[in-house]
Amino acid sequence: MQEGKYPLISTTTLAVVLAAGLYSNGDVRAGQTGQEIRLAANGCRPNSCAAKRASNPCAAKRVCNPCEVKKACNPCNPFNPCGAVGMATECVVPRLVAKSRNANPPAVKQPYNPCKPCAAIRVCNPCAVKKACNPCAAKAKRPPDLSDAEAVAAYDCVSPQLAEAYRKSGNPAAIAYRNWSRFSRISYPAEAHGVRFMNNYGNEAARIDYGKWEAAGDMPSGSVLAKDSFIVGDDGRISVGPLFLMAKGKAGSNSAMRDWQYTMIMPNGSRRQDAAIQKFCNDCHRRAGAEDDYLMFVPLPFRISKEKGK
Repeated sequence: MQEGKYPLISTTTLAVVLAAGLYSNGDVRAGQTGQEIRLAANGCRPNSCAAKRASNPCAAKRVCNPCEVKKACNPCNPFNPCGAVGMATECVVPRLVAKSRNANPPAVKQPYNPCKPCAAIRVCNPCAVKKACNPCAAKAKRPPDLSDAEAVAAYDCVSPQLAEAYRKSGNPAAIAYRNWSRFSRISYPAEAHGVRFMNNYGNEAARIDYGKWEAAGDMPSGSVLAKDSFIVGDDGRISVGPLFLMAKGKAGSNSAMRDWQYTMIMPNGSRRQDAAIQKFCNDCHRRAGAEDDYLMFVPLPFRISKEKGK
């Protein structure tokens, strides 16, 4: 450490000097000709972190944190289908639990280093990642791979919690959908709806036409399609996800959206049907094209065959 030179200076002037601010070259000046003091650089100075906070949104006010901005396209927003927000359950995928434990042994506490108070990895800095938010692109984290047996066991375990969560909404479709025809043979990963596993159901009005898949054409008025969802973490823990509903209104009731209305039932039973969610969902579904009536069908490997359909 190289020591600086300290001209004789009064206590009063020293207070003015220190209040003047730190210059990039290490000088602190009082703004009076002939009066200055040069301080030696000190890496262990307690407020050495303060100078860095301005550029670290994790330490400063998180005004640029998308988790605090309520936008339809915000992946941290619980009403956003892309957001992997769920309600925890006791259900797990045993293989992933074991894998997680082997890959993440208990952390060893590191001794505090007063010379590196700012050395923490800034993984919570959302401003450092500049990506366009595309709810249909699903380029974010992928759900873990499950075998057919694991997918079936996971859904069997979490199903009672799904039913209980959606029943709180009081929405008739959310209460009845499990008695409808099911069109997915097992739960499948649906990245367009976030990092979730889903199952497709259709009411009696939708049953025949929806089962034709790409040959379905325009669905009849009164059709209601339901997709329940659950989340499987890398650690194997399973959480309840939203229930997604599409209801076909009377012909001409909303031609801009081919008469579809979208509803999200959240794990806490709250409902989302406002204009923002209508636009959010329709903007994505319209990519399927008018020839498919804006429908996104079950991926081929997960479809129930016509011979086995309910």
